[in-house]
Amino acid sequence: MLSRIKLKVRRTKRKILRKIGCGPGRMSDFLFQVFCKKKFLSDCLSISGYLIKFGNYNQTPFCDYKIALSQSRYTPVFGTERSFFGLLFCHYRVSIPYDEVLEMEVQNRVEAVCVNAVGDEIRRPLNYAFRHFRRGRFLSSKVKVFSAENIAVYFRQSIKNALYITVRGVNVTDSRKEDLKLNLARLLSIFFKQKKVIYLFEKENAKYEEGASIVFERLLAEGHKNVYFSIKKDSPQLRNIPAQYQNNVLECYSFKQYLYFFAAYSFISTEAMGHALELRCRNKHVMRHLSSNLRYVFLQHGVMYMLSLRGKYRSSFQKASFPGRGKVVVNSQAEAEHFVELGGFYNSDLYLSGLPKFDYAVRNAEHPRILIMPTWRPWDYNLIRFDPLRTSYFKFVFNIIDRVPDELKQYITLLPHPLLANGLQENPLKRYIPDEFSYDEMLRETDLLITDYSSISYDAFYRGSNVIFCWEEKDWCLEQYQNTLMLNEQNAFGDVSIRWSDLAALIKKNYATPQSQGHIKRYRKIVFFNDGKNTDRLIKLMKRDGYI
Repeated sequence: MLSRIKLKVRRTKRKILRKIGCGPGRMSDFLFQVFCKKKFLSDCLSISGYLIKFGNYNQTPFCDYKIALSQSRYTPVFGTERSFFGLLFCHYRVSIPYDEVLEMEVQNRVEAVCVNAVGDEIRRPLNYAFRHFRRGRFLSSKVKVFSAENIAVYFRQSIKNALYITVRGVNVTDSRKEDLKLNLARLLSIFFKQKKVIYLFEKENAKYEEGASIVFERLLAEGHKNVYFSIKKDSPQLRNIPAQYQNNVLECYSFKQYLYFFAAYSFISTEAMGHALELRCRNKHVMRHLSSNLRYVFLQHGVMYMLSLRGKYRSSFQKASFPGRGKVVVNSQAEAEHFVELGGFYNSDLYLSGLPKFDYAVRNAEHPRILIMPTWRPWDYNLIRFDPLRTSYFKFVFNIIDRVPDELKQYITLLPHPLLANGLQENPLKRYIPDEFSYDEMLRETDLLITDYSSISYDAFYRGSNVIFCWEEKDWCLEQYQNTLMLNEQNAFGDVSIRWSDLAALIKKNYATPQSQGHIKRYRKIVFFNDGKNTDRLIKLMKRDGYI
């Protein structure tokens, strides 16, 4: 009997080893953590638990263990090792000071790293908790709020049960009151599903100037009664909503918004579904709903033929992260191939109609602005709150402004990426940043756009503006992004600056001059439609598929 038990244990052990990729000849001599305790202490956050380690299968043993978060590594304190049925249970604990936590990236996966004497390394993500090994529960810890910095920190479970530390701004839904409202709305939503609500929104529920607002007004004008637009009550763009449509506005953080979010028949937006309520909301019911089989039409807030969809920072725009019945609006066959080949989509997931917002994209007769709009740099997201002068983003923008000819500096307008704008307000660049603005109004007045690889370049060029791409730091940034760029010097629809010494001359060349025919030809291969009927084509397709 005892021999049978031992044999069963050995077989089970081998089965587990094969499943996780360990065993004779493999690099790893540890399996995974079976217990995880996460604490917010007075001066640091603490992670502790047990790692199961196996006997060494390699000739060169692993001798160095670290706990890694993004680019940082921390040496854990190991306790007593205990053996059980040939498995070695090892207790570990690691402490991370809060001053380091606050400068981390937004999402930080926690991994155990083991390295042997010759430098061979293996990384394995730590589990959020072994007792919740089943994926997709979207559990999270309580939130640690740093009021002075307006930063919230918490542990969360990924859809694959990996442990993450999230460092972001404080959300309204972090409060206990809003959490209870969300839970109640989710419970009552089953009685409102027959209403077949069509729920529209734009970036962070703060905008009313892109494709979602156009589709919203068109649907109401056609007689649809169940169409609602979600927007914050303090948004300056709330006043842009015509009076006859005000009754169909959902005020952010109201119980009605929460209720219609859970009960909605379909979602139409220029942003990823994460913006539907509040970006990075930690409520587990919200997270589960966002990952369910929703009807969702993604209008794109800008043409996404720019950074490759294969990069890790683009994962929310890949097929695997999309709701099961998600559709994407694209502008050309070239952009459709981008979504299929690098985003994992099928042709049936795409609406080849053109972006609705281009139907209303115009430029004023007078358009003197030189608009500077680099895209965001995730690695600067938290650092920019404390010391913007240390960030690569600030230095890059300063280099651009410094090279604008003196006689044209009066026309400069800097619009930082929304995720970095708050940090850039209090520094020497503030005089170039308007206190309140609309992207549409700014683009109407723009003669020249200077950017690195922001999708706003497509909007500006569509209206008739020239574009300069500053690629002095492109290779370094793409290395940080761990990504590639779809545009290159052969298909870019604007002049490309490779060295800072070239930029001043390119600005003089492109300011107050018409677009070149060569750039227009390149642009039309990526943005094909320019007949002002994108919205008509899209609505016809959505009706065909039962999304409205």
